Amino acid sequence: MTVLDAVGSTPLVRLEKLAPAGSAALFAKWEALNPGGSVKDRAAKFLIEEALRQGLLRPDGVIIEATSGNFGIALAMIGAVLGHRVIIVVDPKLPPAHRRVMEAYGAEIVVVTEPDESGGYFRPRLETANRLAVEIEHAFRPDQHFSLMNAAAHYQGTGPEILSQMEGRLDYLVVAVSTAGQLRGLSEYTRRHSPATRVIGVDAVGSGIFASERHAYLQSGIGLAWPPSNLDLDLVDAMYQVGDRDAFATCRHLARREGLLAGSSSGSVAFVGLHLAQRAAPGARIACVLSDTGQRYLETVYDDGWLAAQGLDVDLPLSEVRSRAAALEPLSRGSVLRAVSAAEPFTPRHAPATTAVLNSAAEAAMAADSSPMAAV
Repeated sequence: MTVLDAVGSTPLVRLEKLAPAGSAALFAKWEALNPGGSVKDRAAKFLIEEALRQGLLRPDGVIIEATSGNFGIALAMIGAVLGHRVIIVVDPKLPPAHRRVMEAYGAEIVVVTEPDESGGYFRPRLETANRLAVEIEHAFRPDQHFSLMNAAAHYQGTGPEILSQMEGRLDYLVVAVSTAGQLRGLSEYTRRHSPATRVIGVDAVGSGIFASERHAYLQSGIGLAWPPSNLDLDLVDAMYQVGDRDAFATCRHLARREGLLAGSSSGSVAFVGLHLAQRAAPGARIACVLSDTGQRYLETVYDDGWLAAQGLDVDLPLSEVRSRAAALEPLSRGSVLRAVSAAEPFTPRHAPATTAVLNSAAEAAMAADSSPMAAV
């Protein structure tokens, strides 16, 4: 048994104080208790085990990935356990705490310093990782942003866990969107096993997943500059965007009232959960997937000085957070469909051929509702 056997089986906890009395029942799937501290442990473990099973990653292979977040931490942890060299390609915006954790696990960090023509680093990071995977012998690229294995991991593991813990009675499931792996896998699973459940996608204001108007935002672990390949709007019942102020204020109330120190994307998800709890019928049951620990955000979300420097006042009373959540409105499906259809597809150079192989295996597994792959 290794620490990787502790991935998954995270608790579902009742949020007793966030919503006002008389609201619908609000629950949190607490993914911070994965050994790497986030929900990304699930997809990373699932993907690496399948790559080893298919021989796409050799036992002496090198794992190379472009990520500035929790997926890189998960890969670094897995590499330490399985004995793989791990190279993580990041940009100057990498939070210092994330880098320290990756390096503590033994990962090597490559920093991309030249932005693309739009001023962003995402394309340079991906293309640097793809180039390194070509140049370094026995390299393997998990390619999380384009991998359907993300969805398969949650279809196989997280979805069954949530429905079991909710005793099969789940009216709303609230999930953050970044690569859309969580959203896709959980949507596919509930469509088949709990068709009455409404799946709610949550994005950051400023992200380009659901909207054509993009601008900078401070939340991490949520949002992208374009709609991800895992996104299937036919599987999403409603979509919301949450601003930094509401996300961070909700994070602070989760910590101070519920004892859950959560990351910024979890603040957005809980804010939408709070909205639903106040709008839904009193007997409704709502589960929110809270993706990661807030310990990596102590110098940002939970730091008054940093927030003041960003011009953000998040010290809002709970009554105001509740009122702001109650007033939140879902995005127009028509506007989202127009934005997604008008978005230019992201096509990085030197994309790894292994992604298509793993995507085929993931599609087959979810279509068959069973898989020879190792369950999370």
